[in-house]
Amino acid sequence: MPTDAGPVAAGFGTIAASPSALYFTTYVDQNDGVSLALGGSLMSIPLGGGAPTQVASGLGFKKPFMTATGAIVGETLLNQGGDSIIFVPFSGGAPTTIVALADGNILGNGMATDGTFVYYGEIGGQGSVQASQIDADGADAGPVTIVPGTFPNPSPDVIGVFGQRLMFIYPQGQIESVALPPQANSPVTTLGTAMPGPEDLVPCGTDACWLALGNGIDEINPLDGGAIQVHSLISAVAHQWDYAFDGTSFYVIGSDSSSSPTVQSLAMVPFDGGSPVDGHLNVLASARDCRDSAARNGVVVEVARGSRAAAGCIASGSGEGSEA
Repeated sequence: MPTDAGPVAAGFGTIAASPSALYFTTYVDQNDGVSLALGGSLMSIPLGGGAPTQVASGLGFKKPFMTATGAIVGETLLNQGGDSIIFVPFSGGAPTTIVALADGNILGNGMATDGTFVYYGEIGGQGSVQASQIDADGADAGPVTIVPGTFPNPSPDVIGVFGQRLMFIYPQGQIESVALPPQANSPVTTLGTAMPGPEDLVPCGTDACWLALGNGIDEINPLDGGAIQVHSLISAVAHQWDYAFDGTSFYVIGSDSSSSPTVQSLAMVPFDGGSPVDGHLNVLASARDCRDSAARNGVVVEVARGSRAAAGCIASGSGEGSEA
């Protein structure tokens, strides 16, 4: 449980959109020179408005990915190894573990699904790009190593499915793809080079888009590469950490300051280049208000376009966790 040894911080981790709801992750941690994870949650809120719901709690969660029937999300033990990938049905019910990594191995940042396979980076040994087929019961039918890890690219930062191609970008910015369905040791096609540190590779129209931290949202043809287009962002989210795309607009979470992100913003950026719209989110009433229950709490927000909404902690779920 948290103590008075250091300040408690909480906030939003990642966000993704299903046809009917937004799914987002939250984190609560404490820092006394060394960050101590206190809790993590996977939350959902209807696109038409309503109360947020905690659908999973644990140590920490990566970005959710949508299938026709539910959300797939990586659950991490924060570099302790033995991470997993879980499935959360839209219809409700308890999450199901569909991939369990060996002790000592951790999930990379990149993950995607086409509804039949889950594609993910696994860091352990030299690292790799893996595919695990999901059977009718939601169980792991066994991994296939599509691309073995090699220095200096042990595991991609982002992975995405685009038709019959699997595209991925490494931390150094190298953009590659392989043909689907997945095969062991697949031939790799190089598409180009992006800025280092890409995040959140998703389809946008017929192209692929990702968050280029500090540079906006980048876009490229996932089949044959070519020039990278850039979607600029407004100053309220100049320091961004996640986004979602609903087919017509990007929704970007960030702040105007990397050193003191007290106020977080959710900006809507039209894909066709129209004027962005900025909404604001107050992250916490105060750390002290949440300290005693931080280990089991999620951060709840209501987002009203163009207005300010308070955010705070709710006492639901149980267990200790960490930053998403």
